[in-house]
Amino acid sequence: MTTSTTGRGLALAAGLVASAGALAILLQDAIRTNVWTLEHGLIPALMIVQIFTSHLIGSALSSRRWLSAAGFLVVALAATWGVLYTSVGKQSQVTAEVSAVADDVNARRADLLKRLAANQDMLDGARTQLAAECASGKGKKCEGITATVKVYEDAVSGNTAALAALGPARPVAVKADKMAELIAALTGRETATAKSVLVLIEPFTYAVIFEGAALVCFGFAFARNSKPGASGRLPERQSEAPMKAANDPGNGGNPGGNPGNRRRKPFAKANARADVIDLVARRQAIPSQETLSDRWGVGKGTVSKWLATFETEGLIARETIGRCKAVIAA
Repeated sequence: MTTSTTGRGLALAAGLVASAGALAILLQDAIRTNVWTLEHGLIPALMIVQIFTSHLIGSALSSRRWLSAAGFLVVALAATWGVLYTSVGKQSQVTAEVSAVADDVNARRADLLKRLAANQDMLDGARTQLAAECASGKGKKCEGITATVKVYEDAVSGNTAALAALGPARPVAVKADKMAELIAALTGRETATAKSVLVLIEPFTYAVIFEGAALVCFGFAFARNSKPGASGRLPERQSEAPMKAANDPGNGGNPGGNPGNRRRKPFAKANARADVIDLVARRQAIPSQETLSDRWGVGKGTVSKWLATFETEGLIARETIGRCKAVIAA
């Protein structure tokens, strides 16, 4: 497996994971409640439209189809806005619900703690009175104070049980709290100001990360390989295509017979060597210098120098037939 193939595979996997993360955010309410609506079914379609149209912009531009590129751009921007808007809305809704529950629990805890403290104070006072009144026996108020102590003991027990049922205090925006403290320590800003900014941008964080990662990763995974030789092989137009043209009866076996070949990008020496090796491997006759000049898009002098080098390397041999030199396989 080549490095390029491995990189494309990793990019594809990362794009799928990022898309799954984005979908989890967008569909989190349906996943939690198991209640699905038409909107939930349209969200994946919206994401697919966003990703596809974003990449089609580049294809349209490379084809010089300006109106199509503009149309794809408009659709991609609208779809991106729709995905971000929905994602931020879903996260904000969940955050608001969690905050509301936490605020309610914390408010009830605060009220119970106040009542517990008051009842505990009254219980302590009643017990002091009970100890004084009943220390030397059963006084006149001993029974009444005993009953009062029992009432406050029950109240304290009830408050304690209610607090245990509510559980510990619920943190609100704890991540923003910790990060705000760090920012305040590093920059000297007020913690409250830093926290308000963090709470504002938090719903955008995951949405932007997942959406951006999906677009970039899929773009790399499905991008066309435009660089010559990037796949480890010669481009078809510089190796196989000329050979096919040489064997095409319509060209008379001469690639120079096609005017388009003269406009082809000139071969480099390495391309010419690969072409010669390919011809030898296929047991095909090596064309004349004039034909190779047209075939490779270089001058006859350059062809002669390259052939001399190839002869030195042992790729070919040249023999004199009459007044002409013929190139043959070594």
